[in-house]
Amino acid sequence: VSADAREYGNSIKYITQLTEKYGTDLIGTTTAFAKFKAAATPAGIAVAEQERIFANVSKAMASFGISGGEAALTMLAITQMMSKGKISSEELRRQLGERMPVAMQAMANAAGVSLSQLDKLLKDGKLRSAEVMGKFSDELAKLSGDTSTDNLEASIGRLKNAFVSLADSLNIYGNFKALVDRVK
Repeated sequence: VSADAREYGNSIKYITQLTEKYGTDLIGTTTAFAKFKAAATPAGIAVAEQERIFANVSKAMASFGISGGEAALTMLAITQMMSKGKISSEELRRQLGERMPVAMQAMANAAGVSLSQLDKLLKDGKLRSAEVMGKFSDELAKLSGDTSTDNLEASIGRLKNAFVSLADSLNIYGNFKALVDRVK
């Protein structure tokens, strides 16, 4: 989903740094970022803004201990908001709010309205994702507080990512595939 090889390389570097910082799964985070980028680019959101939004959401997920399948579902909700062009109750309240208790308040703060006014905006479909997602991600980061990644889960995530990087650099997957193909 990158415009060119340079942007792709920058995205890989960005994801690697982000996963190292929060100890999140490299493969899952890369997949989630690619999908988010595919939804955010047509919405006219610049690459730097995409990265800032994604980093803020990643920080909030790390703060709430969201990982694995729950992290994938959280990013799916964010991606759906971007791809639809508007924020709906389904993604915000049901998909995101269940995993991040501060999501509704963060969105209300981002839109500059009360929670009851937010409900009306959601119901009327008047909350445009391209206009509010940056502010929303800033509010999520703020409301999720300090993120400690000095824990066992983050350390295990970093170790797993180191093995993935080692396997890539040694072309283990390619060599194993070639072996399987020869055996077949």
